[in-house]
Amino acid sequence: MTRASTLLLLLVVCSGSAGMAMVEGVGDPARSAARTAEQGDRFQEAMEAGHDAFVRMGFDAARASFRRASRISRRDPLPHVWLGRCDLSQPPEAFAREEQLRNGLDHLERALDLDPTVVEGRYWKARALTRLGGNRNRAEALRLYEGLVDEDPLYEDVMHRLLAAHAEARSLPDYLEELRESALNTTDDPSLTFRYADALRMSGNFGRAEAMLRSLRERYRDFAPGWVNFIHAMTLFEMGEAEEGTIRYLDAISFMTDPAVARAMWEDAIWIADLTEMTRIRRLESIEDYATFLRGFWKKKDPTKTTVDNEVIAIHYERLKDAEQHYLLAGVRAIWNNPDTQGWLRLPPTYDIEAPFNDMGMIYIRWGESDNKGWTHEIEVDNMTWKYDEKGQRPEMIFLFEKHSLGGDWRFVPTPRPGEHAAALVDLDPKFGMFLRGADQQQISFMVEDANQALRVGLTQSGHMPEIEAEMLTVYNDEASFKAPGGLTRYEAYWAFPVAELVTQQTLAAGEAVVTVNISLFTSEFREVHRNSRQMRVPIGPGVTPDMIAIDQEVMTVAPGNYTLALDFSDTDGSRRQIQEIPTIIKNFPEGDLTISDVEIAFTIAQGEVGRFGKGGVTVTPLPTRVYQLNQPVLIYFGINGLQKDEFGATRYRIFYRIDPGAGESGSLGRIRIGGREATRQQAGGVETELEEEFGIYNDVVKTLAITIEDSSFKTYRLRITVEDLVAGTRFVRQTFFYVNRTR
Repeated sequence: MTRASTLLLLLVVCSGSAGMAMVEGVGDPARSAARTAEQGDRFQEAMEAGHDAFVRMGFDAARASFRRASRISRRDPLPHVWLGRCDLSQPPEAFAREEQLRNGLDHLERALDLDPTVVEGRYWKARALTRLGGNRNRAEALRLYEGLVDEDPLYEDVMHRLLAAHAEARSLPDYLEELRESALNTTDDPSLTFRYADALRMSGNFGRAEAMLRSLRERYRDFAPGWVNFIHAMTLFEMGEAEEGTIRYLDAISFMTDPAVARAMWEDAIWIADLTEMTRIRRLESIEDYATFLRGFWKKKDPTKTTVDNEVIAIHYERLKDAEQHYLLAGVRAIWNNPDTQGWLRLPPTYDIEAPFNDMGMIYIRWGESDNKGWTHEIEVDNMTWKYDEKGQRPEMIFLFEKHSLGGDWRFVPTPRPGEHAAALVDLDPKFGMFLRGADQQQISFMVEDANQALRVGLTQSGHMPEIEAEMLTVYNDEASFKAPGGLTRYEAYWAFPVAELVTQQTLAAGEAVVTVNISLFTSEFREVHRNSRQMRVPIGPGVTPDMIAIDQEVMTVAPGNYTLALDFSDTDGSRRQIQEIPTIIKNFPEGDLTISDVEIAFTIAQGEVGRFGKGGVTVTPLPTRVYQLNQPVLIYFGINGLQKDEFGATRYRIFYRIDPGAGESGSLGRIRIGGREATRQQAGGVETELEEEFGIYNDVVKTLAITIEDSSFKTYRLRITVEDLVAGTRFVRQTFFYVNRTR
């Protein structure tokens, strides 16, 4: 039942009560309508509170809210459906699994007593019956699934469960033949063809299913394009056609018209989701919201974000297929067969005790094959240890698994068993050697914390590291935000790399190296707002020195907010490459408020606005390394925004500059000149200078400055800029840093 139909039922019930009251002369239409609206609001509040608690796995609080909703609207089935779902979703207590399932079934049957047609009630009742087992329960579940598929043949999850039920009942061949005859005898109904093609796919006849789906896409372009593309993608993945399968998958998102497609996609994707994603998708309502979420979900996990392709989708489905073949859970997870007998492990909320995969599978789907494995056959308990080496942003992770003698398949354990098992793991990590000598409780506690840290990462994140056959190209990065018209921000991304790394026989012969740069900027939801690709031509000659760098920048005008900048650099022959993802906050400069832009550390500043580096009437070449040589002037560029004018239309302001040595460094602070003026030493250890009061007629101004540092022994310097608006009586502070190389 939809929310609209629930409200309609509620209004019908309340209208009947109001009619009785009017006959008895104790009510009026206005008061009755107010009571109806109030009751509807209270029902909706209770349902939303229960849903919020359910999403957070607070099942007791969810039950209380759903019971309150059932008392407010006693003829609505949905609160009882959700009460049943609480029992089906909550991890069972020891030896109470069957009782909990039967309690959930009672709630679902109560919902169907109120409304036998409610889809959610029939679906979850079939799920509960299947999990309870037994011939009679399975037969009733099969009947419920068949009714749901007849009503909506595009309900992918139900179709999958229906075929599984037929397979278990050994009636699958007869059912497929029935679908084939229906598709042949009714050629003008594309839903029958789709249903048969999907059943063929689920039954393993991928070639025939793919041909039918391709024909269906060509003949009926408007028929359920989201579903058809999604199922076509699944078929292609099964056939090993990863590239075309990914295209069809992304088309399924783009042409989605049914949220059920998104739910089907999510059932596959949930195994690599984090808790925020799990919570967020349950709050989505519109098709556009689902499509935006799914696009961002996959782009966030794409290791090469500057390309249109997204290979991680195909890799995920390949891992899912492997997990279904090798890591399906045998038996059930329960307290009595958990090898972590001390309860030392703290599994995150993303860990699903009802998952169809064993604990090895839960890790494999997120991270793929481990880099190393350790085990021993000389002890009674089956054991296995997986180690993932540190790669890029992925930390080193070690997971230990055991099989309990009472079943339950591979489960996590916090420490290896002493003796031979521990000895087999010393090559993976020397710390396991402590178990050969007899670890004390404190050492075991450290081991347990290491295991929990690995699980926190391993079960909440996911990763794919592409195999790139190239050496790492060294890249230095920097960025700055400046005010732009219309409430936008001018965001500048800077990069530089050592020219010496680009010197080869090929580039020397050509006199230049060519570096291809791909740039993309994504919102926090990974919606792309900027994309560019260009080539940097770097002159190469015999006079290249180790300190020479090639510098470039990209300018983007965007709304302020949280973003991810994706960069991909590759040199002339592809022998060197660097892929980067840089989280960034693009600052806001509210109109009328006193603010200072980011401070750009510059390599050169010249009068006149020329080329790509021109802005504010000057040409500013950035210095992404932020490193100056000793006695080289430090150049900075920044903007002051929102200065107020006095009654004569003039601005008056004062700027203070302060320089402090880097925190934790020791040395001496020598002579420093800021803007041509000698800085005054402060008691706190830094130096400060106040430039003369300035006047102007513009609310926004840009400033350039040169700083000279002599006889100082520090490497890191912190620059603090304070602007005081003498008209408005306000001030604003911005800080930055730079380095001075004293090795030359």
